[in-house]
Amino acid sequence: MENVLKVHGLLEHFDGIVTACDVSIGKPAPDVYLEAARRCRTAPEKCLVFEDIVPGILAGKAAGMKVCAVADEYSAYQSREKRELADYYIEDYLEILAGSSLPGGLI
Repeated sequence: MENVLKVHGLLEHFDGIVTACDVSIGKPAPDVYLEAARRCRTAPEKCLVFEDIVPGILAGKAAGMKVCAVADEYSAYQSREKRELADYYIEDYLEILAGSSLPGGLI
């Protein structure tokens, strides 16, 4: 993960990185998200998860976090399920970068 972020010039924007390799149980268990919240010293309910797969959405919700589902071509067949499970849904991260916000002023 660090190499990908570094290659794209994004690594400097992250204070820390938590992946499934850092926890013993993977998604849909909430462990990876709970570990991220712990490392950030913040309560899970103050976190917002961006996920493109159903197990990740379930993990975020199980952690007590708000979840924004993100559309992608590989899980397009799960679009309806992702919309139903998540708190928010975006078609592309550019929606966030362009200055649009999620309901409730989360971003």
